[in-house]
Amino acid sequence: MQVRHIFEHNKGSKSLDILLFLYHNTTCSHCRIGIVQIMCDANILPDKIAEECQYDYDEEIRDIVLKYKKN
Repeated sequence: MQVRHIFEHNKGSKSLDILLFLYHNTTCSHCRIGIVQIMCDANILPDKIAEECQYDYDEEIRDIVLKYKKN
C-alpha cells in the first residue's frame, strides 16, 4: 500500500517496471485496482495488461480499462 501511495503522487513512465511487478505479484484486489488506475492515469498501461484487464474478475478494473481505452 505504501509503494502504491508513492506512485499515486509521482506518476511517470519510469515507474512502469515497479508497477508491473506490483500488478503481477499482489494478491490484494484493492491494490490491483489502484495499480491499474495509476498506470492509466500516467498513460503507461501496456497493451497486454489492458487486454488482460478487460477479462479481470473485478468489475472495477474492467471499467477502468474500458474508460482508458476510450480515451
